[in-house]
Amino acid sequence: MIGRWQAESALEAASRALQEAQRQLSAAQRALAAPDEEGQAIIPIPAGCTMRQAQRLLVQHAIVQEGAKARAARKLGISRRSVYYLLRCRSGEGEP
Repeated sequence: MIGRWQAESALEAASRALQEAQRQLSAAQRALAAPDEEGQAIIPIPAGCTMRQAQRLLVQHAIVQEGAKARAARKLGISRRSVYYLLRCRSGEGEP
């Protein structure tokens, strides 16, 4: 049986690990949104990607840059409903 001190210690260690993982994820997201030398964002879109998949990648990138779906929609000139729809599409074939 685990003592209270051991449980609290394990919980604190897990909390620190989670915070570190979140920090690394934020850094990776910022790196993806980093502009090139000309100030243009580089968004990798895999070869063979459908148009819907490419749209979804662009929406995801805009959300990372803007920090919110509503601001990303405004930046892209589309409705929030379109943002949510594109994020729900699984295979990029149009059906959520």
